[in-house]
Amino acid sequence: MRELSEIRKDIDLVDEKLKALFEERLSLCREISEYKKENDLPVYDKDREKEKLDMLSEGYDDPFMKDSIRELFQCLMEISKRMQESLLERGGV
Repeated sequence: MRELSEIRKDIDLVDEKLKALFEERLSLCREISEYKKENDLPVYDKDREKEKLDMLSEGYDDPFMKDSIRELFQCLMEISKRMQESLLERGGV
């Protein structure tokens, strides 16, 4: 069995990767905001969000994992929507 400190170091590395991916995702959401503004589209697309959550949670037999993946991505989508709304309100897209 590995030492707790070793496992925590690995978690720290994963967290750094997640931060970088999160920043990349928000950068892409900024581009989406620009597109939506130029094409007069709403920030929230209910059908797209449901389709995406269904796709991301497919293939999990473990109900906890399936629910957790949905919850994680719902949270990410909420943050993305808030950012897009903020950019559109400020005209800072």
